[in-house]
Formats: sequence, structure tokens, C-alpha cells
Amino acid sequence: MAPNTQQLLDENLRGTIQDLFSIQSNVHGYQGPATQRALVQNFTSLHVNLERVYSSAQPLASRPIPPEVIEYIDEGRNPDIYTREFVELTQKGNRYLKSKAVAYAQFRDELAKKTIEAWPEMKEAVQRVLEGNGAGVEGLPGMTGGGNVTRLKHSLGDTSVEQNTMVTDSVRPELSTQTDASMHDMTF
Repeated sequence: MAPNTQQLLDENLRGTIQDLFSIQSNVHGYQGPATQRALVQNFTSLHVNLERVYSSAQPLASRPIPPEVIEYIDEGRNPDIYTREFVELTQKGNRYLKSKAVAYAQFRDELAKKTIEAWPEMKEAVQRVLEGNGAGVEGLPGMTGGGNVTRLKHSLGDTSVEQNTMVTDSVRPELSTQTDASMHDMTF
């Protein structure tokens, strides 16, 4: 079984590092012609290993490496730290965006309910707008859903809304408190 590209590159890099170490040792302990022959062999081996590294790295060259990772390595830091921080920031951003989407969906549903209560003649227009946005019309006064539309079901007594509200509160508590207060105090 042939080793994969990454394993082959690792082996070639290990050989190159070993050659550099041998060269360093021979230069430090130089003892004349015998050491000179060893150095010539080490440089020849280093040249061969560097060519192997170059050829085995070609398939991996198409994978871009973020400049931040290169900076981490240049500073002597572990690139795994960059990966962990990147994942944590991405998760935090995803939670924030999800809470915003949930808050907007709750606002949309509350606005639709209040609009229908204030102007019952606009019920069909509100239904078209909600279905056009992929929202369900379940829970709205006098409306039932229909069609093959992806539905977000949010009603004020639904436990999923309470759980999503908790996510909103934990991410941006100052916004969720404002939004909750302003949503429930709206009059049309």
C-alpha cells in the first residue's frame, strides 16, 4: 500500500531535518578529510531530500494556508491555537446570528398578528407575505398554513420560542430585553 501524500511529505521532511542535524554535527566536530567526505555525503543527501520534499509537496500546494497561521508559526506559537480560536469565534458568531434570526422571526410573527388584529381586511396580504418569506401562518388569528413552504413556527406559548429567547438573552441581553419590551408594548 502506497503512503498518502501527507505521509510521504512528512517522511521527506524528517529526512531533510536529519540531514541538517548531521551537517551541523559534522561542521561542529570538523576533523579534517574524513569529516569533509561525510559533509559531502550529507549535502548530497540534503539535496536529494529537498527535491523529494518539493515534489511531494506539489499536490498540497493548492491548499491555501491563511496568513494568520503563518504568523502564528513565525512567532513560535502553535497553529492549533489559531484553529481553536477560529472555531470558537465562528461558533460565537453563529449563535449571535441565530439569535438575531429568531428575534426577527418573532418580531415578524408579532407584527403579522397585530396587523391582522388592527386591519382584518389585510389578512390575505399578510398571509402572502409570510408564505413568500418562508414563514408559516399557523398561530395567526383565523389563518391556516398551506402549500409546500418551509415554516418557522413561533407562537408566544411555544417552548421552542422560550428556548430561543434564552439564546438571545445569553448572547446580547441588552438587545433582547429591549426587543421583548418593545414588541409587547406595540400598539397599532
